[in-house]
Amino acid sequence: MQILNQKTNKAVTTVLFVLITAFTKNYETESQSIVTQLDLIVNYPLIINKNDKLTLYNLKDTISLFFEDNCTVYKLAPKRKMYDNEKVIGSEKYLAFANNEKYGLLYNGNTVEQVIVDSILIKNAFGKLNLNIGSNAKIVEEDKRIVKYTQLERYYFNNKGDGMVDSVYYQFCPKFKRYNYSFSDSLDNLNKGKLCKVSFIYNKKYSSQYKAALPKREFSFEIRETSFSNNQKVIELFQKLHSTNSIK
Repeated sequence: MQILNQKTNKAVTTVLFVLITAFTKNYETESQSIVTQLDLIVNYPLIINKNDKLTLYNLKDTISLFFEDNCTVYKLAPKRKMYDNEKVIGSEKYLAFANNEKYGLLYNGNTVEQVIVDSILIKNAFGKLNLNIGSNAKIVEEDKRIVKYTQLERYYFNNKGDGMVDSVYYQFCPKFKRYNYSFSDSLDNLNKGKLCKVSFIYNKKYSSQYKAALPKREFSFEIRETSFSNNQKVIELFQKLHSTNSIK
């Protein structure tokens, strides 16, 4: 009988431990703020003239944007090597700031610097870009439509000069309006959605600079929703932001 009681007590203790652990984990999960993530993907063509031979490279950089409550963290694009444009691993900088605050902290390896948020976004994260079509642009055709709540706009131009864009493609998505990021405030204010992708298309044409025909090229900016990568550095920065309330 004593053995039965010991076994019973052990079983009850085990069940209680499992229930308490599950409740604690569930409480911790529910009490934690949810981190959401956007990836800003930039594609830019680079033409290299080597031994009178032109080679087109499509370089891609990704800037990750993390949001939690009223705080934001940016993982900026890494540096590139001068001789081959390869990314330098571990050279990414982090910008952490409380929303609506003028100043933030820029983390670069072991150094920390107080910076003006807008200046870093303009220089490193393509913020405050002027992506509007100029008033003197010669538009020859427009195509506007709505597909699955997404507004699509394409403009075609009659440009023949070197380096002149031939068409521009805009994509506006309502779901991105909840994020504290904008490619272009002016374009967002004119549309029901937020600008989530813009592409500048350059058709194949002769270049007087290179003395040759350049291939078709695309310069694009795009934001995409993605699952939070559980980046420990980002989690630590959010903890620091919440502990200080704001950065001045």
